[in-house]
Amino acid sequence: MHELAGGLWTWTGRHPDWNDDPHWGPDVRSYALRTDDGVILFDPIEPPEELTRDGIVEVVLTAEWHGRDAKKLGLPIRGDDLPPQVTAQPAFFPGERSLWIPAQNALVVGDSLPRAGAIPDEWLNSDWAKGTRDDYNAKLRPLVDLPVELLLPTHGDPVTEDAGDALRRALG
Repeated sequence: MHELAGGLWTWTGRHPDWNDDPHWGPDVRSYALRTDDGVILFDPIEPPEELTRDGIVEVVLTAEWHGRDAKKLGLPIRGDDLPPQVTAQPAFFPGERSLWIPAQNALVVGDSLPRAGAIPDEWLNSDWAKGTRDDYNAKLRPLVDLPVELLLPTHGDPVTEDAGDALRRALG
């Protein structure tokens, strides 16, 4: 577990369903935000015990299929009713959203920005979504207007320097 900024933590764990896909590795990344009310877990995989033993723990997901270990741990998953410290932002795939943490200027992104970059072309017309590169860029372009200092992909490493520039590069 590594602290990215005051109260914002990250760690990785092995995805139970990984299948040698070259676009994402066997380890996935999760995040946690300590608040005055407790802890918010983002796409949790094997959360460290020290995060889940103190106070109220809630889960928010970038995608409905990113529940990972939340159900196994018996943790409540917040849907559209997000904690006040988090706001939903656009993502590319149906059933997905990016999650903005304004107090940290941090953007948690799921499958729409793997490894903090653009999705592969073959994902544009897949079983999950239909569209062009222009459609993809248009859906995610509002993210560029956020003052992103931390770009936090759930597949890949966090971008802690020039995160806004990395986001703009990903969206062409």
